[in-house]
Amino acid sequence: MNNKRGRDRANHKCMLIASTIATMFLMAGFFAVYSAPVVNANDGGGGQPDVFIDKNGNCTWDSGEDAFYGTHAIQTAIDNATDGDTIIVNAGTYTESITINKSINLVGKPGAIIKCPSSPEDVYIQESDHHFEYVIAVLGGTYNSTNDTVYGPGTIHVNISGFEIDGSNAGTTDHYFAGIFIRNAVGNISNNYIHDMYGPSGNGSGEQTFGILAYGNSDLTVYNNTVKDFSRGGIVANGDLGGLPDPVANIESNVVIGNGLESATNWRAENGIQIGWGASGTVKENEVYDCMCNDPSWASSGIIITGTENVIVEDNDVHGNDGGITTVGYEDYKDAPCYNITIKNNQVYSNVVGIDAEANVDHVIIEGNTIHDNEHYGVDIWAYDFDWESSTPDNITIQNNKVSVSYTHLTLPTN
Repeated sequence: MNNKRGRDRANHKCMLIASTIATMFLMAGFFAVYSAPVVNANDGGGGQPDVFIDKNGNCTWDSGEDAFYGTHAIQTAIDNATDGDTIIVNAGTYTESITINKSINLVGKPGAIIKCPSSPEDVYIQESDHHFEYVIAVLGGTYNSTNDTVYGPGTIHVNISGFEIDGSNAGTTDHYFAGIFIRNAVGNISNNYIHDMYGPSGNGSGEQTFGILAYGNSDLTVYNNTVKDFSRGGIVANGDLGGLPDPVANIESNVVIGNGLESATNWRAENGIQIGWGASGTVKENEVYDCMCNDPSWASSGIIITGTENVIVEDNDVHGNDGGITTVGYEDYKDAPCYNITIKNNQVYSNVVGIDAEANVDHVIIEGNTIHDNEHYGVDIWAYDFDWESSTPDNITIQNNKVSVSYTHLTLPTN
């Protein structure tokens, strides 16, 4: 479904759901209800609360609206909210790992910081074999407490805006770790600043960490966020390469900053923005830079489209990465071809390679891009001839690009 929004790009504006939300799948018992006090102004509460449910829709706490204070105030507000509520978080630092399993708006006022605790919440999902930890999770579907897994159909409508999300470098080698983790959700993720998403080392050397990571039957618009300090992916939408529904992500007007070129070897190869493994969508008007990896076996990409189809990458500013914009599909390594990808009107410069079309890709259009000052190639069409993958790009259209100081390169198999 199309995700229509009236876009007010000013930070920290209250977001209201404009239409009635129909059938919801709520996950009973997914998390404990914490004991932070619920204070009603009519029962003696006064002043500005930490968190409140904005029943009146004016972004201001009014007498009679439920208010929440202290430890786990945000989670307690979520537990007490009903579908369609807007939760306002006032300025302050909230050390919580929170789970959203109902249709709400979560809005941070200026200075609202959600800081990951030393032991964040964790979960499995049906679409992946990985075990996930998170600062914020948005989880539609059904929760099975026996195996700590969310599965099945059911989407929730959630908007999250206006927060600084501090990952506290809490990622561990046993889990994927995300600032905002999403499964089966429809909504907007906007105007957030996500940082310190490494592991305890404070660098990209071991843990696999992400700024925003989406799976499942999700339809998301991710815009005006700044993401940095991640080891694996800044903003990522992944499918399951199977029969389950895959996310649609419109990723627009974000700033994603990689690690730069580290002196150490064997760090993770971080990708700035990724749509892959059956997910689809658009990547538009983002700035992505400094995604680099000092490892001869791997390379980072500013934007990577992998193992999927029907993605448009346009009007982005991509610079200072190993690969600026990469599209790659597989035939042997995975049954994951890449098909019908359009890369147009981007500014691609000062990367090692500007634009790549690699291995099992078909019907890729590269047009109208301005490509300059890349170290090796402006456009690289690369057939793989390895033990683990042998496949060749096909039906690649390169037209109306402005290429300077770098050039187009074609590599074909040797056999």
